[in-house]
Amino acid sequence: FVFLIPAFKESKIIKETVSYFKKIESENVEIYYITTNKEISKISWKNDTLEILSQYVDNKYIIDYPFIKWDKACQLNYAIKCLAWKYDGKYTYFWVFDADSRPDFWVLNYINFDKDREPLYQMLSVYNTNYNKISNICKANAVLQTRRSFYFEYDKLQKNNKSGRLKNLMYLIWHWLFIRWDLLWKYLFSENSITEDIYYWYQLCLKWFFAKPLLYYDYCSVPNNLTTNIKQISSWFYGQFEIIINN
Repeated sequence: FVFLIPAFKESKIIKETVSYFKKIESENVEIYYITTNKEISKISWKNDTLEILSQYVDNKYIIDYPFIKWDKACQLNYAIKCLAWKYDGKYTYFWVFDADSRPDFWVLNYINFDKDREPLYQMLSVYNTNYNKISNICKANAVLQTRRSFYFEYDKLQKNNKSGRLKNLMYLIWHWLFIRWDLLWKYLFSENSITEDIYYWYQLCLKWFFAKPLLYYDYCSVPNNLTTNIKQISSWFYGQFEIIINN
């Protein structure tokens, strides 16, 4: 298993992230942190996330995206190309997470012993890690997003996967995703949309790849103020509208 964790302006939580993911480091699990030069401050000319990471992580497990143009798809694709020589296609799974993700690591045992060995797996999310620190309206958003994950996303993913047919043009979420290396290398993340994961997974659905949903959860956070919540949700709607207009 190979973990990819893109990090942009995550200096406040990256030490905690490293500590959490160290629990599963082993000869069968490698964890790469992907920083970006876009974070370099014009005042101090420092990359705070990278500097903190360098104190706690061996440099061979830090991939610094060297360009200013930035979105997560660019970071991830750059890291994938850097690692292309290292892994075998059918026996390696890549797992993508955000810096605020706190997944249930028992999922690794499930995939190891899954007789079907699907090319794609999708975890579900529970938005609760900052629940006690946010306002009531943000708590409502956390509950709403968690409900959508369990009620809507699981059901749609399960119907596609069980039938092996396109019953729902279903998006996936690239964080909380397991994807087999040969499939990931063949279809890199889309760099042409602000909602790169939605666009990417629509493409995979139309190529008849359906993720198997997992009943193991990633525990993560929601934005801690109303303005950021609105910006996040509006970007999802804008991203899907952009996909329709441009395609």
